Amino acid sequence: MVLADGVKNRPAIASVSPIRMPPSSAPGIEPSPPLRLLEQAILRQDPSLDGPTVRSAPRTSIPAPSRRLFGRERELNRLGALLRSSDVRLVTLTGIGGIGKTRLAVEAARQLADDFPDGTFLVELAAISDPDLVLRTVAQALGVDTRGGEGPVESLQRSLRDRALLLVLDNFEGVLPAAPAVVALLGASPGLRVLVTSAAALRVAAEHEFSLQPLEVPAEAADLAPGALGKVASVALFVDRAQAVRDDFVLSAENAPAVAELCLRLEGLPLAIELAAARTKVLPPAALLARLRSRLDLPVAGRRDVPARQQTLRATIDSSHSVLNPDEQGLLARLGVFSGGCTLEAVAAVCAEGGDVLAELGGLLDKSFVGRKGESEPRFWLLETVREYALERLEERGEVERMRARHAEYFLMLAERAELELTGPRQGSWLDRLEAEHDNCRAALAWSSGGNVALNLRLAAALGRFWHVRGHRREGHCWLRDAVRLGADEPAWIRAKVLNRAGALAVDEGLFDEARALLEESLVLYRRLGDVEGVALTLTLDGSIALYAGDLDRAGLVFAETSDLYRRLESMRGVAVAAGNLGVTELNRHDYARAAALCSEGIELSRRIGDTFNLTLMLINLGFAQLGVAEHAAAHASFDEALAHAREIDSKEQAVYAVVGLAALAASEGADEGAAELAGVADTLATFASTILQAAERELFNRTIADVRSRLGDELFAQAWARGTNRELEAVT
Repeated sequence: MVLADGVKNRPAIASVSPIRMPPSSAPGIEPSPPLRLLEQAILRQDPSLDGPTVRSAPRTSIPAPSRRLFGRERELNRLGALLRSSDVRLVTLTGIGGIGKTRLAVEAARQLADDFPDGTFLVELAAISDPDLVLRTVAQALGVDTRGGEGPVESLQRSLRDRALLLVLDNFEGVLPAAPAVVALLGASPGLRVLVTSAAALRVAAEHEFSLQPLEVPAEAADLAPGALGKVASVALFVDRAQAVRDDFVLSAENAPAVAELCLRLEGLPLAIELAAARTKVLPPAALLARLRSRLDLPVAGRRDVPARQQTLRATIDSSHSVLNPDEQGLLARLGVFSGGCTLEAVAAVCAEGGDVLAELGGLLDKSFVGRKGESEPRFWLLETVREYALERLEERGEVERMRARHAEYFLMLAERAELELTGPRQGSWLDRLEAEHDNCRAALAWSSGGNVALNLRLAAALGRFWHVRGHRREGHCWLRDAVRLGADEPAWIRAKVLNRAGALAVDEGLFDEARALLEESLVLYRRLGDVEGVALTLTLDGSIALYAGDLDRAGLVFAETSDLYRRLESMRGVAVAAGNLGVTELNRHDYARAAALCSEGIELSRRIGDTFNLTLMLINLGFAQLGVAEHAAAHASFDEALAHAREIDSKEQAVYAVVGLAALAASEGADEGAAELAGVADTLATFASTILQAAERELFNRTIADVRSRLGDELFAQAWARGTNRELEAVT
């Protein structure tokens, strides 16, 4: 059963790893090869069946290319041969930023898809600076549950042990200390191959370094006829990018010499070529060449400890940077503090220095320093190489700390504003907004942990509910645990809130001893402050721990006390939450009529205030109560509505519970194939969302599977299950 406010009753539901079907034992039915392999694994008690597993659904997360790849056929062949080789496990694709490592890695992964039956996956690491988050990010991308007692290394090792899978780790240069952890995964999984893109080698024994060189450029005595010149990779890329901004651009006898010289001067570096080609919107190639010739200074002599290619790229970006006016240069430098993009509102709040920010941003867009995504509320972003360059310029201007502070203050304001909205009718849109700004919030937390402790605590506390609802519970717990450690001397009101939020996420993680200690300290502070709402919120979490422990009497008393406190405060939401939690308690007692009445009370109040998250939880619990007394039509309506709301706020965990209920309902009504399909949907979704079912729902789910299989037979059941695993959640009704 699911507790209101996202607290789940562990005694009522067990953990769910992806569900495995036992082999057929029915006479006359020949089991498929996968079932025979599974039977052998069960007979030898293979430990890989015990831990979290990864389901390659979708089979790949490699994005489809948005444009052609120019001049990399030889590299693709060599890279493919390396990754197919049995004695090559780790390939590091090295080269300067902007040379095209990611694009080549993506294309290689696409071409190798058939060689890796368990999938090809891209994990982007550009926004991560903490090496400890690398394996957690990998686990999230693969759908591996890391919320138990094991760390991410052990969970991934166990999950990947028997998988034939290609993992692409993009932009690894910021997290190089995590390289040994990646090697540890290889040691436990013979079928795993890892392709890394990085500006620097990992320097580990298993590594095969693949150094990516610039694109082919025209020879100094090259044939300048457009037909011949257009076959040179760097020229072909230039023409393609120029045509993207000017549909009438063609490589002609008139402009071919200038285009050839541009590509030669830019040394075949894709980023530099693309930036230059984009400016053909304003300048023809000859005029562009005239402006660049005095500025590029290629090759550049520089520091001995920096590769020449890196100096060359900086010179290329310097040349493009010099085209900007002073206001645009200043804005570009300040944009470097954003991570993962930003909205126009954020740009205006953080970067405005008295000029026309909109005009300056438009200039950066036109000159290809900034990209734009979306229409209704567009987001602006920098290529990571350009962002690094921008931060260097910000350092030169002596503005880094001032801008980091403004950035953190803005996202604190945004998070605290969102926190108020996450309990009302606009919670779905605000959850989406926080999701989009998660990288910026991480950057603000990382910066503030180095000095501005008060801001760090307030921001971590404000993000607590978002982390809970959207499934970032492990990461949120880590941030809040750090905040608790940092904030021992901060004012009681903020420390009490941080302790409370940290306790809530510790409950989510099943760390009950830690949660009790945090909540006890929080409760003392809230009582001392006379904060009745804080006391009620903390007691709610204390009641949830009692429910997890199976102490239903204590849980009922605590939830009744919180109900009284919220009524005294005239908090409609609090009363609704208390009613829902009392309903879950009665559901555990199998008093379905009382549970339905309490959940219905919470549902009515949640509808009135527009609290979709808690409404969804209570609808799910109401559906299970109705199912318990065979009120099938009513249960169907409850689960259907809950599923619709879960989609609305993108709560995959709630969707899992709703689909489990619908599967059990279909089985009760004799729709066995439909029940098997829904079970397949629930299993796949649970794996993808790292959702652990609790005891009652897990028991119900297993019973549903057993009953349906016994009536359908293994073959029909397997077919229906397979259809469910390939079914989109939106198609479930």
